Amino acid sequence: MGRRIDVRWSREGKVILTQGENVDETSGESSWTLAMSSSGSLPPGSYRVELTEDGKSVTTIPFQIK
Repeated sequence: MGRRIDVRWSREGKVILTQGENVDETSGESSWTLAMSSSGSLPPGSYRVELTEDGKSVTTIPFQIK
């Protein structure tokens, strides 16, 4: 039975991108990135990425771009 993995990116408390996929394998790897198409750089601010598994929060990682 698979699991749903979702990643939610926020800047200054506002969700700017949601990504996710269904995972059926018991092992492996996947990656998600946040990138700006116009300048290639993220604008300054307070960011947060939250990882959820089947709708339950697994971890939240705050970071700052100056």
